[in-house]
Amino acid sequence: MDNQEPVAATIIKPPTKVEVIHPPTNLRDKVRISADGVNPELLEKAEQIIANLAPSYLEWVEDDLRRAQALLEQIENCTGDDAKPLLADLFTIVHDIKGQGGSFNYMLMTAVGKYLCRFIEAVQNAPRPSHWPVLRVHVDALRLIIGDRMEGDGGVTGDRILRGLAATITKTIGQIDLS
Repeated sequence: MDNQEPVAATIIKPPTKVEVIHPPTNLRDKVRISADGVNPELLEKAEQIIANLAPSYLEWVEDDLRRAQALLEQIENCTGDDAKPLLADLFTIVHDIKGQGGSFNYMLMTAVGKYLCRFIEAVQNAPRPSHWPVLRVHVDALRLIIGDRMEGDGGVTGDRILRGLAATITKTIGQIDLS
């Protein structure tokens, strides 16, 4: 048993006054909704715009992956806390990748991106070089998915990738919420 001093408890008092903030509803003003819901013609038009952007997605994501790779190489030369700003930058790139994947039928990109974002969130306050290989395997997985044009959820291979990434995270830092 160690001889640590007991920690004094801090009592937090509830606020005496509560202010309710009502956010603006600008989106409601911009979306036209009919009696049957969202206008099907506008929805079809939006889907067509996204479909027309699909070829550009691969260019965008490849650029994002090059940037992520460059950041990862810098992170791998860090010793710990010096990686914090680079991890924040990597998180931003991966968060964008995660958000765009499903829109362009790359749901596996979204899933791997989500795992990597959750991992970065879990380690961002105390990064260590033992975390770098986990970052590496996630970025490599993202590059593989795009390189092999693994659309959709990646099937059996996609499932294996996700199970492997989850196991790597758990082995390195323990169980975290990957949802």
